[in-house]
Amino acid sequence: MARKTWASGDVLTATDVNTLVVQAAPGSSRTLHIGTYSGTTDGTGRLTVTHGAGFTPTAVFFTINAAGGGNQTGIIGTESLGATTVVLRFLSASALHADGYYLVLA
Repeated sequence: MARKTWASGDVLTATDVNTLVVQAAPGSSRTLHIGTYSGTTDGTGRLTVTHGAGFTPTAVFFTINAAGGGNQTGIIGTESLGATTVVLRFLSASALHADGYYLVLA
């Protein structure tokens, strides 16, 4: 992977990279992977999101855009973190279509 350095105030865009290794201090780096998702929950309110991070994340952050809005569409938790998928649990148990962005951390 080619190495690129950004200066303070520079903006990192999606065309720069999808997976980024951040080193705050020698020996303490974090790998971040950014992507988009789109899908429909199953009858129990679960949505499986496939990510391309190439590692099992230790933390995930999701944004949500869902038809209908309201508090019944919110994500109430992450049920599982895997090397290729993350399972989200929504408040709504009906077939809810959701899309947005995600950030996974190693």
